[in-house]
Amino acid sequence: MSDKGFEKQAWDRIEGESSRSYECFCAYRDLGTGRTINVAVANVGSTVKTMFEWSRRFKWVDRVTAFDDFMERQKRDATIANELNNHQKKIEDFRGQNEKLGKAMLSTAAQMLELGQKQLLGMRQRGDDIPTRELPGFMRSASAIAETGSRLIAESLGVDRILNSMAKADAEEE
Repeated sequence: MSDKGFEKQAWDRIEGESSRSYECFCAYRDLGTGRTINVAVANVGSTVKTMFEWSRRFKWVDRVTAFDDFMERQKRDATIANELNNHQKKIEDFRGQNEKLGKAMLSTAAQMLELGQKQLLGMRQRGDDIPTRELPGFMRSASAIAETGSRLIAESLGVDRILNSMAKADAEEE
């Protein structure tokens, strides 16, 4: 650990490395995986001989390899985090749609039951016979819709628990 609380990395300035040689190393490092000393020389205005000497003495190849590996891990971690965020968003969208559908189904079931009650009341008030053949099917349909709506809302609440767990896990990682 350095005095600032950060772990020293292979691509950080090393003991004995002058400011100028580190500046040249950084120019070389920042060229990316297709880097060459000749391109770095053109960018920093040093000599090829000096750059090759610094490269050998200060292990530039090993250091940029560590840097490239680190950057690849960072890129991969960012990609994974992005994929997880996208998936979490899809789950949240699904939960919202599921809840909305469940509420709509419960509302439909309530309207069907209310309609059935009104028809029965009207028939009773008029003294009509209640059609026993159609009534059970109608009531079963209303009940099935209500049951499905309730299940969808309950599932939505279960998804909420999963999302909360994911958020809690993310917060603990930070």
